[in-house]
Amino acid sequence: MAKYEEIQKLAKIGLRKPAKQLIADLIKDFNASPSEEFALKICTECEASKIDQEIYRSIAYPYINEKSNSEPLWMVAAINTHNNAAVMRKLDPDCRILPPVDLLKRLNEHPEYRDYAKPKLFAHIFEYLESATHEYPSGILYGNDGANIEQCTEYLSDIEYLKENDPSEIQSEFLHSVEEKISICLKQLIEIQSNNSGE
Repeated sequence: MAKYEEIQKLAKIGLRKPAKQLIADLIKDFNASPSEEFALKICTECEASKIDQEIYRSIAYPYINEKSNSEPLWMVAAINTHNNAAVMRKLDPDCRILPPVDLLKRLNEHPEYRDYAKPKLFAHIFEYLESATHEYPSGILYGNDGANIEQCTEYLSDIEYLKENDPSEIQSEFLHSVEEKISICLKQLIEIQSNNSGE
């Protein structure tokens, strides 16, 4: 752990070359004596939704990919490093790590983790709903692309989930506005699909 803390210090002050050598040494030491406890610790203590990608890939990823869809502690690890997981989804066709919203929904089912999961879950959903509708009426976004019928339906499902679990008045007003926009877009997409199939 001392070597990992030194890597973090060097990275913070921009000394990448010595940090790179320490990372190589850390991975070599870990491979010689693997520790699930260490891998879990560096992920659960992560504060920026990401750790060094090479450390993640070599040390944390094998555990997270295997355990995060079923074991609560590894769900927390996956949520804390979800930016790393987003990279791995593009690189590894065998990546099975769920997106953070899906992980948080699963974690929220465990009463002992609800205080951790619930505010993060709502924050994630509100953030991507706000992002999805910020170019409306031009369209609804899904990531950097326009949302399709399935993705709009997914958004509406998450809105229903929020309405059922967090019915505060201010948030309900926001959700109603977003729901209306996405529903209009979904109707337009269905009409386009119907017209194209009838040609």
